[in-house]
Amino acid sequence: IVHERNTDSTVSRAELQVGFRGISERYISKVSAQRPSRIEVTSVDSELFEQLRSSWHLQTGPTEGQCWVTFRVEFRFKSAMYNQVASLFLDEVVKTMIQAFESRCKSLAGTKKAVAAA
Repeated sequence: IVHERNTDSTVSRAELQVGFRGISERYISKVSAQRPSRIEVTSVDSELFEQLRSSWHLQTGPTEGQCWVTFRVEFRFKSAMYNQVASLFLDEVVKTMIQAFESRCKSLAGTKKAVAAA
């Protein structure tokens, strides 16, 4: 849910939700876009996270209609127990985030082409 957006849509405040294995949290994030190549997201109001930052960098791919995506996420829970549990499932969490991003890209592009993960 977007709560506010600046006039050129490069910065917004949005309510996001993260969930995994029974843990679900809604939080407010600042979303900064440098269209069409970069998206930065930082949580600004969360009961669960001490820090949560993610970035998506898009570059022209090897052929027309393709692109390279570099995804980076940094997070630290307020709870030491959650930090330990997260480290056990990190690969699965990241795969879930990438699948959500790919799904959104496909819905925007209107295509069902396969996306290769590195």
